[in-house]
Amino acid sequence: MKLLLDLGNTRLKWAFCAAGEFGHAGAMAWDTPGFDTALAAAWRDRPAIESAWAATVTGAARRAAVTAA
Repeated sequence: MKLLLDLGNTRLKWAFCAAGEFGHAGAMAWDTPGFDTALAAAWRDRPAIESAWAATVTGAARRAAVTAA
């Protein structure tokens, strides 16, 4: 399973891809109350991630929040 990420200025967007097919995709604003908990819940039932690819314009704190999820 690959995780594709777009860490933008106002929100995080993601998509999961396996065997060349896109599965679950979503987005969440950085100012979502309880962002860390909400992101972990959104990703809870995903298969194990083999690799992650990201495009980012954010700072270290936001990258760390995504990495922790």
